[in-house]
Amino acid sequence: MAGKIAARTQHPGAEWELWKDGKSDTPIFLQLRSRERAAKRLAAVAGEALVLDFIEANAGLFRLRDPRSELVPTETQIDASGDEHVRFEHHYKGVPIWGSQLVGHLDHTGLYALNGRYNPTPDYITRIEPTTTSGEAIQSALTDLAQHQRIESLGRVARQLLGYDGPRADLYLWNPQPGTRVRLVWQVEIRS
Repeated sequence: MAGKIAARTQHPGAEWELWKDGKSDTPIFLQLRSRERAAKRLAAVAGEALVLDFIEANAGLFRLRDPRSELVPTETQIDASGDEHVRFEHHYKGVPIWGSQLVGHLDHTGLYALNGRYNPTPDYITRIEPTTTSGEAIQSALTDLAQHQRIESLGRVARQLLGYDGPRADLYLWNPQPGTRVRLVWQVEIRS
């Protein structure tokens, strides 16, 4: 699918090639057709800010209500040709959405592509309150794992090399199948 993206502060007529996810109706890949950048790069403007400005100007297309609070920058890389790649993790109300990310690609002239897989803003979730504690989630996972394999404690050196202090549980939003509603889960890490 190809289309024009209306950009409030960028070049309104910039031509983009657009591919969308069939289930979530979110862009999975946008690439500028010409060398004219939709978001011109100024020396003082960080790549992260440029990408967020563009997504915010096109929030309807991206199906994000508040891109600046939902997209958390996690990594910026500069490749051998000098292009910058800014990775964002998708969060909702401070909780990461498992596997949801967007990556903006910029060169010295500006933004030329975006790609990623993520969910539209899950505004059907009004409260984020787990029904179990992290400790209960860890215990449940340990009990389940013990039914399938023997759990052995790692030695001091292995724990140190892995940076592992013991089981941990992190809160996430997760959708079991693409296009389904996300739900609150504990992601438990156990190393044995």
